[in-house]
Amino acid sequence: MVYAVAATVLGYALVPVLRGPLLQLLCLVPLYAMLNLHPRQSAWMGGWMVALLLLMLAVMTALGRPDFVPRAEALRIALAGFVIGALTLNAMHFGRVRLQLKAQRAELTEAVGRVQDLVIHDPLTGLLNRQRMQALLQEEATRQDRSGQPLTVALIDLDFFKRINDTQGHAAGDAVLCGFADLARARLRETDAVARWGGEEFLVLLRETDIQAPALTALDRLREQLRERALVPGAPQWRLDFSAGVAARRPGESLSALLERADRALYAAKAAGRGCTVFSGSGADEPPVRSCAR
Repeated sequence: MVYAVAATVLGYALVPVLRGPLLQLLCLVPLYAMLNLHPRQSAWMGGWMVALLLLMLAVMTALGRPDFVPRAEALRIALAGFVIGALTLNAMHFGRVRLQLKAQRAELTEAVGRVQDLVIHDPLTGLLNRQRMQALLQEEATRQDRSGQPLTVALIDLDFFKRINDTQGHAAGDAVLCGFADLARARLRETDAVARWGGEEFLVLLRETDIQAPALTALDRLREQLRERALVPGAPQWRLDFSAGVAARRPGESLSALLERADRALYAAKAAGRGCTVFSGSGADEPPVRSCAR
């Protein structure tokens, strides 16, 4: 744009027959600025155009060329300067409006992102919420039906969590839930998904995993880390544990039936003394398997 303005003003000075069209062409520059330039850039371009026109008027007047009548050209340049000034002000206004709209779009995008995040995540722990996990389970079940890849879920319940709320307060209980969520994100595989299922219960979706898969050792690592960490504020001596019910989806099995088996396995783990994992196999005739080593 700087080059175009300079070339147009030079052509105005050197080609008398094109002075009218070139002056009109020069006034189009602020219109282009409305769509592209920052308000400060628009102001700079307007000043640049007027300054070049005045400089050209002074130089041509000093040269005294017969085809350049200073009084007539001064009147033309004054009118052009008025038009350029008005268009520049409009370009600055549109530039400010464009910046405001850009900022509003950015705010709206951020707000939509926050809303989407709230829709699929638990507000306390940041884990997936129950609704999003149910949708993921349906997607994985459909994928399993097509590919035959195994699918396993683990329902986890923090042992004696009510005692924390009763003795340390609900704030301490919230801190424990957040601490467990951080541990779960760190210790489980990236391909797995974990959700807060409700209260102190968490559901882990183990993709392409069966009961015998080494991936289930992630639950053991999670248990070990949980036992080693002091997650209860004000009670560093308190060590936590969890009970877990693990179920592998059978071919064609509904999600409600899968979750019911995981829930029964969880209750069996609690009945076995807590701090246990009970596995419900993929076969209908397979008995539950307990893993309660301490």
